[in-house]
Amino acid sequence: GRFEALSLESIARPLDVNLVAAVRLTRLVLPKMPRGACIVNIASASGLMAPGGLAAYAASKFGLVGFSEALRVELADRDISVMAVCPAFVRTGILAKSADQLGDKERQRAVSAAGARRAEMLETWGIEVDALARQIATGIERGDRVIVTSLWAKTLVLLRRVSPRAAEWVMRAGWLRMVKKGLVE
Repeated sequence: GRFEALSLESIARPLDVNLVAAVRLTRLVLPKMPRGACIVNIASASGLMAPGGLAAYAASKFGLVGFSEALRVELADRDISVMAVCPAFVRTGILAKSADQLGDKERQRAVSAAGARRAEMLETWGIEVDALARQIATGIERGDRVIVTSLWAKTLVLLRRVSPRAAEWVMRAGWLRMVKKGLVE
């Protein structure tokens, strides 16, 4: 949803789950990691380009990508690699689950209706969990630093590097289309 409509709790939650938890877990296991190990952080394409309606989520994933980059530099002398996996959409059922967690029944119905439309989009554009796992395993073998899973996300990421304004225009057009279609509350 729109950032200005979010509660402070709904802003803090993705930061805590997607960034702070990964940082804390890495800090706990790092002293025991052997040479040649690989840290795999599951970020998002939203950590490489920021779509409207996902400000807190994008901030958490941008943070995770940045954390991965900094850690990769620090751990090079220990021969520990760090990979940021940036899928666009993954078919996990998360949208249906997130609507069920809301307390307000009226809002739950509205979010569920919008969620159903977004779930359709996930089915069309999403990657299966098993296929993502195979891409990660291949990436570890190749020594990839970042994995972006879909062609359209790769195209947008490349466009952002070449022409940030053009990429922002595309993201803005996508946001306005989502608003028009009722995919955003």
